[in-house]
Amino acid sequence: MKTLTGTISLLVVASIFNNALAEGRITDTEIGLSKTSVFDTPAPSAFDYGGTAPGAGNELLPASYDAAPPQIPHSVVGLTPITAKSNICAGCHVQPDKAGKKADNGQPIPVPVSHYDAPAFGKAEAGLAPTASEKLSGSRFVCTQCHRPQAKVDQLVQSNFETAAERKGVD
Repeated sequence: MKTLTGTISLLVVASIFNNALAEGRITDTEIGLSKTSVFDTPAPSAFDYGGTAPGAGNELLPASYDAAPPQIPHSVVGLTPITAKSNICAGCHVQPDKAGKKADNGQPIPVPVSHYDAPAFGKAEAGLAPTASEKLSGSRFVCTQCHRPQAKVDQLVQSNFETAAERKGVD
């Protein structure tokens, strides 16, 4: 008797649920951002990272948000992937003698002290100048984990996001 009552109750609930779904049904083309069927396999559109070659007088890009890592203002074609044995970025940007100093106009931005193996944490509080070892820290070796090249693509979703510089009215 318990099984029959449970089965009938389950059928009644399923029927009510099915009727509720039928009234406000969402089709597979109304789900997600692309407004295509979830069963399609769309091919991504081609894009171009743009930018000039490294060292060609690239301008600094504005920060996306306060304390954001700098964006890569030049093309990364041929520079990636970064592996344990190959980091082409280091050839220009690892300059331990210039760490913590502003780059000269047109020169590559030096890797900051925090990216080296033995950063001098606490030295600033002690009144000592921070120093850098010659070797990048393993946790900071793959530059593209934080620093992004900029692709020329259409926005998938319109946004009113402003960079920190735009909010402050800086060009």
